Amino acid sequence: MDVDDRRTAPRTRGRRDSLTDLFVAVQRTADRLMQGLEDALRKSGVTPVQYMVLRSLRQAGSAGMPSNQIVRGMTTHDPDMTRLLDKLEEREVIERWRDKEDRRIYRVKLTRQGARLLRELSDIARELHRKQFNTIDKRKVVALTRLLETVNEAPIPTKRPVRANDTRRREEREE
Repeated sequence: MDVDDRRTAPRTRGRRDSLTDLFVAVQRTADRLMQGLEDALRKSGVTPVQYMVLRSLRQAGSAGMPSNQIVRGMTTHDPDMTRLLDKLEEREVIERWRDKEDRRIYRVKLTRQGARLLRELSDIARELHRKQFNTIDKRKVVALTRLLETVNEAPIPTKRPVRANDTRRREEREE
């Protein structure tokens, strides 16, 4: 590495990166909170992801909800929604059927048993969350929720934008 390369190389020692620190703190917090939810739900045999599906279906009513819309209420990305719904249907907590107007779409709704299970799980989760967030006053909870919603509403960058300097440096290295 010559002198010019050292000047353009990113410095990582001695300097904190507040955005990376924020990212790590949010990830650690999410993992800790999810571990708590996993532990709280363990006796019920319902996973946190299954619980989130049931929560998403709460507002669907008897008309149900298209299965592709369930993802919007999820907290994690689960690429195998069909398998997840299969397991919930086996437990008889959801029902699925093809949409009458668009046969490509499956609609999903809670069964009575599913609604009852969701009420029980929601009570468990509510008590857990009271304990998890007991060190934060209500105003800060509302403010933090709004901040995180702002982050979640922003588009997800798919690629790092290439700047003119980056292209020039890459060309210089290739020579």
